Amino acid sequence: MSWTRAAAVTLTLALGTAGAVPGQAWAAAATPEQAANLARLIEERMTQWFDSQDGQDFIVDWDDPVRVEPDGDRYLVRLPPLSLLNEDGSGLEIGTIHLDLTPAADGTYGVVATLPDMIPIVDDEGTPAGEISIGRQRFDGVWSADAETFLSLDADYGKLAFKVIDGSAALALKSLTLQQKLEQRAPNRWDGPSRFGLSELTVTGPENIPVLGIGSLDIATQVEGLDLERYGKLTRAASALGQPGAMAAETPAHVREQIDLLQDLIGGARIEMRAGGVALQDPDSNTRIAITDIGTGFSIAGLRDGLARIGLTYRHGGFALTPNPAGSDFTPEAVELSLEITDLPNAGLWQAVTGYLDSAADLKDGSDKEAAQMQAGARMVDLLTKARSSLKIDRLLFRTPVLDGTLRGSARLDGKAVNSAVGEADIVLRGLDGAVKLLSAGPKSSETDQALGVLSMLQMFGQIAKDDVGREIRTYAFKVQPDGKVLLNGADMTMMLGAAGKQ
Repeated sequence: MSWTRAAAVTLTLALGTAGAVPGQAWAAAATPEQAANLARLIEERMTQWFDSQDGQDFIVDWDDPVRVEPDGDRYLVRLPPLSLLNEDGSGLEIGTIHLDLTPAADGTYGVVATLPDMIPIVDDEGTPAGEISIGRQRFDGVWSADAETFLSLDADYGKLAFKVIDGSAALALKSLTLQQKLEQRAPNRWDGPSRFGLSELTVTGPENIPVLGIGSLDIATQVEGLDLERYGKLTRAASALGQPGAMAAETPAHVREQIDLLQDLIGGARIEMRAGGVALQDPDSNTRIAITDIGTGFSIAGLRDGLARIGLTYRHGGFALTPNPAGSDFTPEAVELSLEITDLPNAGLWQAVTGYLDSAADLKDGSDKEAAQMQAGARMVDLLTKARSSLKIDRLLFRTPVLDGTLRGSARLDGKAVNSAVGEADIVLRGLDGAVKLLSAGPKSSETDQALGVLSMLQMFGQIAKDDVGREIRTYAFKVQPDGKVLLNGADMTMMLGAAGKQ
């Protein structure tokens, strides 16, 4: 069992049971009667979530009841000591989780949570095998009972550590933070950011050999127009199947139910990830990968409009591989990518997906399912062509010690074009001649021969020019015209490309 995954699942479920109770009228001051009712509701939810463990590789066990005491306008909740156990009896002794719940009239709860400072790990005989320790912790949030999610969250954990007594594995983490804030901008439409961050993560294997190190990691999300009612239904549909998160699958009907809920779930979202000081090492081969900085981003917008658009970005710098079988001269030290896909027909694509699910639900024969998939794929291509969907690459850059290049271009589906698409791209390569000389002077192999063939072709077809600082470059201007002609630097390459494709 993955202890980190199991611990995360247990924490998520434990916090969820504390907050995910039906909205109801609460007295201005906490009362013993309301405390008893709250304890009963939490126990019911724990039983609902934890007793349905089909398909899981662990079980959650507890014996004592939930205890709730009134305290002014809040309720002090003591969850029973929880154990997260593998089939052989090994696992985590989570212990008791304490929560302060402050109900509000709008069906939300202020939640303050405290975990045990130390969580023992035991083997299949109940003998201590390791531990998880928390040196600093703060968890403060506002939970929506209707949506079964946190509207706001501010959590800070520090000096986290995991170790196995026999020294086979250890993890240390200086800090981990979680933040979220959703605000209602329109009826049942919520916007807001969330953030996950960590710093100074180190993972070691046997003999304290470093396996993974991350100096910093930051994941930022921005959601627009979130339908909390749909999100709550999606969460409840998943939890009914014994799964803590959204999108669980058991039958085609369950998948279809959740796809329908997804259709109008959000108007758009943006996710960005940045990491620095990343180092990985394979203890067996002693292969090491180091990345000074790396980042990626994904965005989707216009999901409630007629046409949607998707954006994707990626970059890394300071990439190094040791030992490097191909040599460092052609290793991409830096890569940057920024692209956008536009004019995606929302309604038609959703109908194609749901139509496929409906048609495939009763199909058992493999060939029939394959035919249904091909038909759905053809339907999507037709929809994209009619919508004139397009791809735009704002920037693609790669840089090695010897060779670097950039590409910018765009392409659009067009049903009236001979090739059903039109497009253009501009490519610039630097260091091409030096790369050819370096490969030619080096040891020969089938791989270098192939690389030399490609580079020599690029030399031949490239247009020689100078960049801004006077360095020699090769440029390539491609165009795919509506009449089917393919131009390279103004020359018609249609027949040559056609002949190459028939070989």
